[in-house]
Amino acid sequence: MGFSLLILSVAYVLYKYGEAKMVLPIISMYALALYRMLPSLNRILEQYNIICYRQQAIHGVYKDLSHPIQEEGVLELPFKEAIRLKNINFAYKHTHPILQNINLEIKRGQRVAFVGPSGCGKSTLVDIIMGVLYPNAGQIFIDNTPLTSQNIRTWRQKIGYIPQHIYLFDGSVAENVACGSPLDEKRVIEVCKMAHIYDFLCQHSGIETTIGEGGINLSGGQKQRLGIARALYDNPEILVLDEATSALDTPTEAKIMDEIYGVAEDKTLLIIAHRLSTIERCNVKIDLSKPAV
Repeated sequence: MGFSLLILSVAYVLYKYGEAKMVLPIISMYALALYRMLPSLNRILEQYNIICYRQQAIHGVYKDLSHPIQEEGVLELPFKEAIRLKNINFAYKHTHPILQNINLEIKRGQRVAFVGPSGCGKSTLVDIIMGVLYPNAGQIFIDNTPLTSQNIRTWRQKIGYIPQHIYLFDGSVAENVACGSPLDEKRVIEVCKMAHIYDFLCQHSGIETTIGEGGINLSGGQKQRLGIARALYDNPEILVLDEATSALDTPTEAKIMDEIYGVAEDKTLLIIAHRLSTIERCNVKIDLSKPAV
């Protein structure tokens, strides 16, 4: 742009005055002005690029904040028999459906595995069962009671969730296990023993052991055991594992799964996994790569 302005200036002076001697002082003036303006122009351009780069994030936050807040209640919701999904449909975008006409029954105490290729809707289906997502169509029944916004918080309290990446903050083991629930030291010790991490903690400061930001003071297997303890803390009726052991080596995964199956004997277990070794002890295997029936 600077060179173009200079060339246009030269062409204008030659056209206007027809004398080359008038070109030099005017070009010098323009060059000096451009030289003084360039830093400001560069700063303007940098800020414009930053705005463009962050625009999508701002739009995403604005879109989330613009969603109407749905009132959610804590009505009584017993779970004695089964979870039933009837004609469940879901799509993040209407043109790309993820789940279509899903009919499923999960009996209390069953060990259910969800398998299939990436993107087939395993995690989405489990999120719908947990009440994290609402289906676009269809209904979920707990025993014979429909799952609605009036009882969904009660339903969520019955579920313990163990994700692939355990979120840990810079605090004590007790604080991380309770994670927002009222802190009961006896219960923390109990679930740490169930997750087979208490012996390790006793070598340090017990449940007051500081784990560091992101669990930097723990190994991968110890983080997963802490995640199991957290999931068990509120004594859930349902345990959900979402690729919880995919980042671990095979021997560590085998130990973790033995511990999970051991503590989940009287609970309903929902597992999302790719490795067959993870789900070999499940009663039911649901392959979402196959057409729904």
